[in-house]
Amino acid sequence: MKVFAETDRIILREIVMGDAPAMFEMDSDPEVHRYLGNNPVKTISEIEDAILFIRKQYTDFGIGRWAIVDKATGEFLGWGGLKYRTDTVIGHTGFYDVGYRLLRKFWGMGYATESAKASVKYAFEKLKLDSVYAMADVENAASRNALLKTGLKITAQLDHEGTPCDWFELSRAEWNKQNCIRQALSTDAPKIAELIIAAMDDLALKFSGAAEAQGAIPLFQHFAGLQGNQYSYENVLVYQDEDDVCGIICGYDGADLESLRKPFLDYIRTESGIVLDPEFETQAGEYYIDSLSVAPDQQGKGIAKKLIIALIGKARSLGHKNVGLLVNVHNPKAKKLYLNLGFVVVNERKFMGGDYFHMQYLV
Repeated sequence: MKVFAETDRIILREIVMGDAPAMFEMDSDPEVHRYLGNNPVKTISEIEDAILFIRKQYTDFGIGRWAIVDKATGEFLGWGGLKYRTDTVIGHTGFYDVGYRLLRKFWGMGYATESAKASVKYAFEKLKLDSVYAMADVENAASRNALLKTGLKITAQLDHEGTPCDWFELSRAEWNKQNCIRQALSTDAPKIAELIIAAMDDLALKFSGAAEAQGAIPLFQHFAGLQGNQYSYENVLVYQDEDDVCGIICGYDGADLESLRKPFLDYIRTESGIVLDPEFETQAGEYYIDSLSVAPDQQGKGIAKKLIIALIGKARSLGHKNVGLLVNVHNPKAKKLYLNLGFVVVNERKFMGGDYFHMQYLV
């Protein structure tokens, strides 16, 4: 069974005949069809025919609606994804439409937005489409809001089979602008690990016991993909260009340092016999920038500056008053970057055998 995309909560996979009972529960509900022509299905055979039609689209066009499945439970939540449209709508023929439909018991939980965002991401990153489109009843506020949160914009209104609808569009160029910096996902773990190791340099080797950076990747990839630790994707913002993640910044509440580093230190002690007791590089009252890294071929484009500004914004939104970090005293270029952004040196510290400036930014 092919999986097309996934997020932290859901999997988007092909629809199969085994989904028929759940799809019948959804599509026989009059409330689900309130903005879909008020024509709920009456028999499960109608659903089976619909599934056969969708599976034929997989064969004919390589794409069709996907099942939205709860990652933790495997429960069918509804359908979403992309559909190739061969009809003509306000001058567009042969286009890709973003859609979703959920069982009523899963409304209001953010699954529509989450599936639509994953669908748009797939459209631009995997299919390399130039544009995607969508349509929603002008009175269906929930659906309209979900599409707007995805980044789609209303560009027109039309009459669709007697129903006034908003027409949504999003180009790949506009999506790239909107999605340069985003919250990391667990699936970003390989790239997070690579970039964190580049930022840490020799410290990554001390933690992993590896002789070279490549050997440290499994350790940091493991923890980047988990929750509740110092290097977790939860604490990371990524900068993504058209092709891949090319920059990361990792930050968290300094008050949580001890609890965040404990799983990591316990693991390397148990698995590798490496016993370390690093100094506390931050403390309560400070939102701490643990790591900042940009891929070598992307440096000099202002990506680091954008990531720092984004993290400061995140800290502000969480109610923090100070953002802090350590800069190696032998890295004047990094120190200058932070000084130019408004950071000041508050003291000097030792950490893991190195000398560092402790710098802070007043939010």
